[in-house]
Amino acid sequence: MNYGFIDICDTPTLGVLIDGKLRHYKEYKTDELPIGSIIRARVVKKLPWLECFEVQISDEETALLPYKQKLDETSSDQILVQLVKPKLGKKNARVTEKIKLKGKYIIVDPYTKGVNISRKIEDEYKRELLISTVSDCNPEYGIIIRTDAEYADIESIKSELRILVMRTEMILKELNFLPTPKVIYWQKPDYAAEIKTFANDLNQVITNSTSVFEELSKDHLLKDKIVIKRAYDVSEDREVQFRLGNRVNRVIELNSGANIVIDELEALTVIDVNSSSFTYGSNKEESALKVNLAVIEEILNQIMIRSLGGIIIIDFIRMNSGNSEIVKNIFISTSKEYNLNINYIGFTRSGLLEVVVNR
Repeated sequence: MNYGFIDICDTPTLGVLIDGKLRHYKEYKTDELPIGSIIRARVVKKLPWLECFEVQISDEETALLPYKQKLDETSSDQILVQLVKPKLGKKNARVTEKIKLKGKYIIVDPYTKGVNISRKIEDEYKRELLISTVSDCNPEYGIIIRTDAEYADIESIKSELRILVMRTEMILKELNFLPTPKVIYWQKPDYAAEIKTFANDLNQVITNSTSVFEELSKDHLLKDKIVIKRAYDVSEDREVQFRLGNRVNRVIELNSGANIVIDELEALTVIDVNSSSFTYGSNKEESALKVNLAVIEEILNQIMIRSLGGIIIIDFIRMNSGNSEIVKNIFISTSKEYNLNINYIGFTRSGLLEVVVNR
């Protein structure tokens, strides 16, 4: 059975198993500030060589605020910022002063005006109805109507808009208070958005949380698939734990006889591909291609379950340029099955594939 799971006990965890493979897995660490959270921060100094301001977002941590993400050119001491990229190793977190509050149906942008609507809503009557409904609420902020609004009732949209506008007003009033830094708004995980990418392939979605069940029951893609099982515990789910078993190992042995070695360094992650006891192929070039193709899925699986991010260098077995292109294309197409946000830099002259995984 293909299923998704959302376990909120201890460390909240979400995942998807399709055709016996763990296609998506994410742990929401409760001691880490989620993306989208809003902080009353203090500008520490200007960093011209990075075209950024250094901003204090907690007693222990500073973040970078790019010039283009600041509302004005002044370096006023106290500002409101929103986390857009978490800290990774020694790399600072990234923030923006152009804050936005996201709901299921609406996004509120306090620094713009007007109403915009998702292009994915194609029905003209529905578009006009939604724009008219939101405009009639006379919002003083910029509003973006999200795709999910197409399937929502009007009262739910109005209610969410009122809540988001009220929340926005409260956040903006926090600017001139103390202490600084301080988290003003903690962004809750959007479980529905995370899992519904796989909705068409799932038979059911299991959760042990009443609130998550109620949230996903409102989603048109998930309402017929969400089930509540209060005793569900991902740590006791053998299907999941079997596939997580090697995520702490440096060397991963594959059934094909090949293996991969993963070294997580401060600035990047290096993954080395070895043929080991792999014996397929009529010649050296064919064997190299087969080994490299055989390890792609496990490499992507390890990137996902270890939550690897930033620069990743993959040392595939050396191939000619034609076979390198084949491996790259298969890597790109397979990565889409794992819902990974990857930028492909390409193969270097020495045959290393460089990619950047955005978290």
